[in-house]
Amino acid sequence: MKTITKMDSIRLVHHFKKDSINLSYVEKPYGEFSDSIVKIEILENDKITGQVEIPHENIDDIINSLTKIKEKFDVNPNTEDLHDELAANVGGGQ
Repeated sequence: MKTITKMDSIRLVHHFKKDSINLSYVEKPYGEFSDSIVKIEILENDKITGQVEIPHENIDDIINSLTKIKEKFDVNPNTEDLHDELAANVGGGQ
């Protein structure tokens, strides 16, 4: 029997919307003898608009890739000032 354990929900930067991602650990996703997975759900206005299922053997690769991306942001801190010309905290335009 499939068991889903929600581990975390992370709100995305669009504070005026209810956009987030849910991270869950799923045991026996496809039946008694299937391997556990990580499920990432993408929510827009609290409605699931997409999902990704990651097998256990790929989790380290995902974490390593995200760490490399984070390091890129740490080296290039200019991303914090992207919207200064708009005097806004988030992306803009009109």
